[in-house]
Amino acid sequence: MRKRIISTGLHCVFILLILFGCAKKATEPKKATPTQPANIAQPLMQKTQQQAFTITVSQGGGFTGRYSGYTISSDGTASHWQKVSAVKKSTLWKISTDSVEVKKLAASLHNLGIFDIEYQETGNLTKSIFYQTNAKQYKWTWAAGKTIPAALQESYTILITFCKQLDRQKK
Repeated sequence: MRKRIISTGLHCVFILLILFGCAKKATEPKKATPTQPANIAQPLMQKTQQQAFTITVSQGGGFTGRYSGYTISSDGTASHWQKVSAVKKSTLWKISTDSVEVKKLAASLHNLGIFDIEYQETGNLTKSIFYQTNAKQYKWTWAAGKTIPAALQESYTILITFCKQLDRQKK
């Protein structure tokens, strides 16, 4: 009888660990603060043509821990990659594209005011945009399917559309 009680108790604890281990605590979105003071979109906009940058847009998580995304550099280098759990990131393709178009893409992010938005949140499936220069880093994350600020959603849509066009060119 005692073994049965202990066994039942262990099963309950195991089930609770599974349930609570998979659930994320709902929290208020954190502010994605850059490494420098906020509200610097205008100086960044002016430097877009001069300053090297990379933009990474991705989505993933969930049960498998699979992430996939695209990384675009100001020099026109673009890659499509995926990462599964602790496995090393694998590059699906890497190409060169028009650097002027990439700089226009970055300028459109500035024009949308994305650098004035501070937003970090995660979910089971998380979408993200990461913008990096030599001097600054910005990161925006949110739960897939969640309502987010319009400028952030539009920025993600513009980036994904651009990357999927590269994807079609690659095939």
